[in-house]
Amino acid sequence: MKDHPEEHEVFHGPCIAMSRYEPLGVVAVIGAWNAPIVTCLKPLMQAITAGNCVIVKPSEMAPHSSAAIKKFTDKYLDKKFVVTVEGGVDVAVAVNNLPVDLFCFTGSTTVGRIIAQTAAKSLIPCILELGGKCPLVVDHSA
Repeated sequence: MKDHPEEHEVFHGPCIAMSRYEPLGVVAVIGAWNAPIVTCLKPLMQAITAGNCVIVKPSEMAPHSSAAIKKFTDKYLDKKFVVTVEGGVDVAVAVNNLPVDLFCFTGSTTVGRIIAQTAAKSLIPCILELGGKCPLVVDHSA
């Protein structure tokens, strides 16, 4: 998180250019059902290491994974800085309407559009990994 010196053009004259990394604040991480551990914990770790607080909302369509994520975060992470909320669509809507500083969502384009529209009203940045087209063929040899 320390300042990082940057190169600059000679025509800028004598100067010092630096990149300064600062936490955003509160990050809302909303994970997907088809890879619940990765889509929740990876953005959670990235947000924490950048100095942010995090609200994690695992997918209600993977209830056992959601419970495991909540158990892990409640046991090993400070609840003042990381909160995991479980629930259905109503909880996801409530998280989407919170005044956070960044949304990180993995899931369908339909839900991604809803999150982006809500975030746009307050100029909240979003990281959206949208999909929904993951074909898979399973035959008798699997």
